[in-house]
Amino acid sequence: MLSSNPDAAVEVLLRRRAELNDMNDFVGVYPSYWVQLRVSGRGLKRSERSIEDIFAAQGYRVEEWIGVDNSDTRLGIFSPKSISGAKLVFCLESKRGTLKCDLLLPVFECAPVPPFAARNANSIAPRV
Repeated sequence: MLSSNPDAAVEVLLRRRAELNDMNDFVGVYPSYWVQLRVSGRGLKRSERSIEDIFAAQGYRVEEWIGVDNSDTRLGIFSPKSISGAKLVFCLESKRGTLKCDLLLPVFECAPVPPFAARNANSIAPRV
């Protein structure tokens, strides 16, 4: 991000999946939770094309940019070029001279699997 304002705030938030159920359905990704990185401030400069270039350099392609008439917010959905799976969501909002950029990263948690699963005592052949 380029800024003419050295005081642009950086805020990092952690949001649980329950708070973003509509986003999960819309994007088609169902993570355990989303991590949200927000960069906001006056004088920030970014365009959709430059954001697409940054993601492309990291191996992601834009699926689509979504906006609503008379809204100051645009939503970009990015997916990996080589592997299907985890999508990233980028949100741009410009209001009253302040630009907010939110990067939403899905986090998938798996329960740890012990190296050797517990065996049923009846499934082990008796030693002779």
